[in-house]
Amino acid sequence: MTKQENKGCIEPDLYATHASEFALEEAKVILLGKYAEKELDPKLESILREHLTRCVCCSEFVTQLDEIEEFRAGDVSIVHVSCPSSLNMDRFLFHPDELPAGEKDRISRHLKDCPLCKEETDWFKNLDQPKPIPFSPPRKNWLQYVSVAAALFFMTFSVILFWQRASVQKTENRLRALAVIKEPDQINYLDLKNSSVSLPDKMNVLYDHGVRAIRQRRFQEAIRNLELVSTAHPNHSASIYLLGYSYYQMNEPEKAFALCDRAEKIVPHSMERCLSLVHIALKTGNFGRAVQEISGLHHEAPNHPEVQAMYEQITSITRGSTLKL
Repeated sequence: MTKQENKGCIEPDLYATHASEFALEEAKVILLGKYAEKELDPKLESILREHLTRCVCCSEFVTQLDEIEEFRAGDVSIVHVSCPSSLNMDRFLFHPDELPAGEKDRISRHLKDCPLCKEETDWFKNLDQPKPIPFSPPRKNWLQYVSVAAALFFMTFSVILFWQRASVQKTENRLRALAVIKEPDQINYLDLKNSSVSLPDKMNVLYDHGVRAIRQRRFQEAIRNLELVSTAHPNHSASIYLLGYSYYQMNEPEKAFALCDRAEKIVPHSMERCLSLVHIALKTGNFGRAVQEISGLHHEAPNHPEVQAMYEQITSITRGSTLKL
């Protein structure tokens, strides 16, 4: 490698060409991160490998990435707290008005207790606001050297975490985009009823009122009727599932997921309930449960068109992802 003073990338146009939608530093982090992770196509990987033989700045950055990967792969115990989701952190930084009530204050308090999140947040806020570093004559201050080295290490570590979080968020968004919640007139009510235990006449009337209310999009009325049925008959899977569906339509996704998950576990199973659970689990961010359910369905009914399509799409998106399921 030719001797080069490390003032910056010697070929910034390379990043502008292959990641034009990002600013230079962001493009550099993303492309070199993927290079280190061996996620680039062979042609671009070859171009970057040749570039690294000429550019000290970029080759040193890749070396730092490799060192961090060795650090993360080692037997190191890291104490951590329960950090906010990627979605809420993005809203906190860019769209605070979209956060649920009280979440902004909770994240602000969390940043006081979690140095990793604070470091990442501060770095991201200042990404596009570079500040000049004042020149000072060199002195043999070893403590200062160690402090600077530590700061550089943790800044690079934060860059990697940010890049990985962005990758995870992209995977989450693609999974959510797969999910389609049926309209009331698309639900297979006959399959739901046939796979449920029988109801006494009085309860059956309440159940039919609930179904009729759902068809007419009167979800609050449906909830009142189906709550009575499911309370009196806790193993009536159809009323529990439709109750969850109604709560989803009333913008209570977690309650909806819990009820649909409960209904799916009641025997006998129903293809309508099982497939609907996959979609609601994806919509509500319960990705691990969605993967578990679609894998079970694919094992039991590999030739079912909708099961096969969902299984292949979910598997394709999650393969090689750092998303924790």
